[in-house]
Amino acid sequence: MSGAVVLRTEVVVLGVVVVRTELVVLGAVVVRTEVVVSRAVVVSTEEVVSTAAVVRTEVVVTGAVAVRTELVVSGDAVVRTELVVSGAGVVRTDVVISGAVVVITKVAVSGTVVVRTEVVVSGAVVVRTEVVVSGAVVVRTKVVVSGTVVVRTEVVVSRDVVVRMEVVILGTVVVRTEVVVSGAVLVRTEVVVSRAVVLRTEVVVSEAVVVRTEVVMAGAVVVRTEVVVSEAVVVRTEVVVSRAVVVRTEVVVSGAVVVGTKVVVSGAVGLRTEVVVSGAVVLRTEVVVSGAVVVRIEVVVSGTVVVRTVVIVSGAVISGAVVVRTEVVVSGAVVVRVVVGVSGVLMSVVKVTALFSISIRLLGVIFPVRNLKV
Repeated sequence: MSGAVVLRTEVVVLGVVVVRTELVVLGAVVVRTEVVVSRAVVVSTEEVVSTAAVVRTEVVVTGAVAVRTELVVSGDAVVRTELVVSGAGVVRTDVVISGAVVVITKVAVSGTVVVRTEVVVSGAVVVRTEVVVSGAVVVRTKVVVSGTVVVRTEVVVSRDVVVRMEVVILGTVVVRTEVVVSGAVLVRTEVVVSRAVVLRTEVVVSEAVVVRTEVVMAGAVVVRTEVVVSEAVVVRTEVVVSRAVVVRTEVVVSGAVVVGTKVVVSGAVGLRTEVVVSGAVVLRTEVVVSGAVVVRIEVVVSGTVVVRTVVIVSGAVISGAVVVRTEVVVSGAVVVRVVVGVSGVLMSVVKVTALFSISIRLLGVIFPVRNLKV
């Protein structure tokens, strides 16, 4: 026996291989044993010393692998274990030292993955865990140290994402959380440090946005909140510090603006308020300090202007600056219109109109007024 094969033994009973043993000294294989009963491999063992594989064990019962173990020292794989019952993988463990993967564990029952864990040291991924029950991912966690993503967690129940969290330190996103139930996002939060957005939160119930908040530090927007119910914006608030807009509030019911408020400090507009009900402007107020208009008030009921007041200081409306302009209208007929001018030719005009003609002689100027029919 000067060759590689030292011993090979085979025992057969009634055409079925019962025991097959192979022993090699000079070659790589040291012990290889195989036991077969009625075409089903029961035990298959292989031990190698000089090459990578040190222990390889395989147990099969009626075509289904029951235990498969592989241990390698010089190669990448150190421990690889697989346990299968009736065709479904129950436990599969893989450990690698020289490569990227350190620990990989997989547990499956009847074709459904229950636990899958992966730990990597040399690569980006440090921990990756996945738990699945009846085809739906329940927990999926990913932790990365050397890369951008630090923590990413995802929980799913019956195809609906329940919790999805992502934390990034080296990148832009710091915290991003998303909760979904039956296709509707319940909570979505995003926090960013290095860029403009600091906090963005969104809450949705049954496909309608309920609360949406956005906070920005480096940019113009500081707080922006929006509440929506059944496709109608209920509350929308915006606060800006560094730019012109300081407060902007808007409330809408079924497509009609109910309250709209805008306050500006550094820009022209100091205060602008607007209230609308079902398409008719009820109250509109505008106050400007640095610009021409100082006060402008307008009240409208069902499309008819009831009160309109304009006060201008530095503007040039009529040969200079109009100080006061007031107008009252009832059902399309002008009732009172008052205009007072300071630097222009017109100093004071009072105009009253009904179903008759009236003329007012003021400062040597005749203003004929014709009939206005309702």
